Amino acid sequence: DHVAVGREFGPYVYVFNADTLIQLATFLSPSPSYSTSFGESLATHGSRLLVGAFEEPGSVPGGGGAAYVFDLQTYSLVTELIPSGPMNTLREFGIAVEVHGDRAAVSATEAGASQRTGVVRLYTLEPSPTQVLRIEGEDEEDEFGTYLALNDDYLCISGDNRIAVYDVNTLALLGDVDLAPYPSNLARITLVEDRIYAGLGHKVWVFDADTQQQIGQLIPTYQPGQNGGFGRDVAASGDALSDATIAVTRSLRGSSFLYDADSYAGIERFVATASAPGPQSI
Repeated sequence: DHVAVGREFGPYVYVFNADTLIQLATFLSPSPSYSTSFGESLATHGSRLLVGAFEEPGSVPGGGGAAYVFDLQTYSLVTELIPSGPMNTLREFGIAVEVHGDRAAVSATEAGASQRTGVVRLYTLEPSPTQVLRIEGEDEEDEFGTYLALNDDYLCISGDNRIAVYDVNTLALLGDVDLAPYPSNLARITLVEDRIYAGLGHKVWVFDADTQQQIGQLIPTYQPGQNGGFGRDVAASGDALSDATIAVTRSLRGSSFLYDADSYAGIERFVATASAPGPQSI
């Protein structure tokens, strides 16, 4: 029911009603004098808004970043997520965020002796925020945690040449989607039930979260041979395959497509105009 929009260089996030497009609230960074990154990463689910601010002082020593949970019913700050683990090397906490139900995931980097690696932390939010998992990338070239997807069953983490898939209930690694055979090695991702939708190299592929195998593809419903940035961003609306939709941007051609999450059938195409250029990302 809500759309959250960040402003470049912060320190505000604006919340709108998804149906009426009426602005409902404006959230100000808890550290506005320091914030140029508040709202550069955003996630909403139900009544929760998670805002990343990877350059803010927050609770990380040395200004290593912050992640804040807001309530979309009371329009108030609920809490700041506190990372545990090596703190003196933690950087860019909040560079990517995701929230679903009572779980949240936050990406950061950690600077080692000779390299900086991506690190993702998983939290439960009830009864109080608790870090339950810390996942470290393989090396500094991995870009681990650049994009995240989360639902009641899975946490998916996009990195170089792979999507790591975790069971959020057992906290076990289920396996990796191998992206080496695909045109791009870093995927924008979203989840509906056990399906991962991944924007890769001007295409959107669908993978099974349990087997990590490809099971489908989303095809542009207009000029399918001219992809033009198709898959630059992907987003899901709805939690069940029976009623969920997948939105895909084709940024270089100023259009977006809407698909049925279950059948992969195209539903609608939205085209930007000079008078109403529309969003290039979702």
